[in-house]
Amino acid sequence: MLKLNKNVDIILQNRVSSRYSNIIGEDRVNKIFLPPLGRIYDLLILLDCSDPNRTVDNLRKMAKFIICIDHHYGVKPFGNLYYYEKAASTGIIIYNIIKKLVPITEDIANALYLTIRSDTGSFKNNSTDSRAHEVAAELIFKGANINLINEIYDNKSLSLIKLLGNTLGNVYFDSQYKIVYLTVSQEQIKYANSNYEEATMLIDYIRGINDSDITFLFIESHDGTRIRARSKYTNVSEILSYFNGGGHPTAAGAVIYDDIYSAVDTMINYTKEYINTKQNERMINNDQRNGKEMENPR
Repeated sequence: MLKLNKNVDIILQNRVSSRYSNIIGEDRVNKIFLPPLGRIYDLLILLDCSDPNRTVDNLRKMAKFIICIDHHYGVKPFGNLYYYEKAASTGIIIYNIIKKLVPITEDIANALYLTIRSDTGSFKNNSTDSRAHEVAAELIFKGANINLINEIYDNKSLSLIKLLGNTLGNVYFDSQYKIVYLTVSQEQIKYANSNYEEATMLIDYIRGINDSDITFLFIESHDGTRIRARSKYTNVSEILSYFNGGGHPTAAGAVIYDDIYSAVDTMINYTKEYINTKQNERMINNDQRNGKEMENPR
C-alpha cells in the first residue's frame, strides 16, 4: 500500500518476536499496534483471520469498507468484500494480488516467502501443494533470501533449550487413540526465562512421535489454557471448533478458560469421544455400502 502512495496503519494486537526483525524491521517487533481512538478508516483489510471476534474490539465500526482475505475453508464470510481461495497459505493469495499492483521487491519476497513457509510448517503440512512450491520458487527468483529466513528457524535461544529440558520429559502418548500431548506451566516458562511464543514452538518437537496422529500442546496462561493442535489424519479444526477455536484440518488452536489440568481432561475426553463417533460413522457407512452391494450384485 505504501508503494501505491497510500497512508497506512498496521493493526496488530499481538507482539511480533524480535527474531523476525531482519524481515519486517526493528521498528515493528515487540510492539502492539492499535488504531487511534475514534479513527475511522476508508478501508480496512483483514488477513488470514478465521474469526474476526479474535481481533481488536469494534472491528466492524473502524472502517467504511472492509475487505477480508483468507484461506480457511468453511469460514462464515465477513466484511463488505470477502475473498476466499483454496491455498496452502494466505501469502499465496496476497502474492497473486501484489504482483498485479507493484513490482515484487526483495523485502516483499522475503515477507511472503516467510508467510508461506510458516503457514505450511516449512512445507510439511498436508495442505502443502504444488502451487505453494511454485510460488516459493517464484519468490526466490525475485530475491527472497533463504539464508536469512533459515536463520529464523535454525537459531534457538538458550531459554528455548532450557524450556525443552524442563518439559519434554512429561510428554504423554495414548497409543490406543494415537494422541500425544504435553503441558507447559507458567512456572516452567518462568524458570527457563522463556516466553509464550517459545512455548508454542514445543509442538514441533513432539508432533513426529511414531504411530501418533493428533498432537496437543497445552500452555498455561493467566486467564486459562491455550491449546495448539496438529494432526496427520484427523480434522483437529473440527475438534477445536467445539471450543470456539479453529484453523486448518491439520493445524488448529483454541483457548479453554479453565486451569490447565481441567483443560487437558476436557480436551482429551472430547477428542476420544470425537474419534469414537467418527469410527462408528465409518462402520455404519461401510455396512450400508456393503448391504447395497449385496442387494444389487453385479
